Amino acid sequence: MLSHRLIQLIQDHADGLTHEALQDLLTNSRTPSFRKVPCEEIEARIGALYRNLGNWIGAPDDAVRAGYEDWGRKCFRQGIPVSAMPRPAAAA
Repeated sequence: MLSHRLIQLIQDHADGLTHEALQDLLTNSRTPSFRKVPCEEIEARIGALYRNLGNWIGAPDDAVRAGYEDWGRKCFRQGIPVSAMPRPAAAA
């Protein structure tokens, strides 16, 4: 199945994708608020997104929702506006 293969490829390349996404967040003119957050924290969060992609797509549950809500609250406390939060390319 193509979607399973795509998810597996993303998970297999999570480290490289995480590094690229981190660099984009830290250098993109639309996401200056993320420069206030420790790189290690952002990197850990992005890496978790890529590594757990299959679980979250295949079986979304309350734990996944709660994880995103926690991240949203933390970003709010760090002064990151909702407009700067990463979102799917189609929504950008």
